[in-house]
Amino acid sequence: MSEEEVESSRSAVPSVFLTIVGLAAIAGVVAMPFIAGEPNPDTLTQWQKFLGRFHPVVLHLPIGMLGLVLLLEFGKLFKKDKGTSTLVPVFFTAASAVVATLFGFLLYQNGYDESPVAESHLWWGIGFTVAILATTIMKGWVDYAGGKGNWLYFLTLLASGGVMTVASHDGGSITHGAGFLTKEAPNEVR
Repeated sequence: MSEEEVESSRSAVPSVFLTIVGLAAIAGVVAMPFIAGEPNPDTLTQWQKFLGRFHPVVLHLPIGMLGLVLLLEFGKLFKKDKGTSTLVPVFFTAASAVVATLFGFLLYQNGYDESPVAESHLWWGIGFTVAILATTIMKGWVDYAGGKGNWLYFLTLLASGGVMTVASHDGGSITHGAGFLTKEAPNEVR
């Protein structure tokens, strides 16, 4: 099959579907805090309280998946044969980020009112989910275009990693307290 035949055989349907689903997920995740209002444990069902407790477990999946995608993409920089697309792992990173955000929001609604670090973590976590969803949409279109615009996909992937780092730092501060990483550090590092 010639390159022209390959290009003409590509369908935009998967990219369009991914875009619609991704934008709907972005709208839902961003609207969630505004629709739910202030945290109030009394309005949550027992199931919501229970599922919220799984946030610390589930959040490690998108972190690990993003690490895998970054390793795969950086590995491609040093290879002539660029190999297969990373759309599937990017998609699962985004899907797991949505689940982690939903569980985290339930946990937040169950009693983290008036905690500046928890609120910061909430918004940075939502920001990461939005960024990785946008990255997934971008990857779908880059693959459809035969690799054109890959630099923009790579930029959104790196931005997703940066936002995730800030969200993770805030989450660690909630769990372990401020200064946990530097508490036992040598004076030169502090």
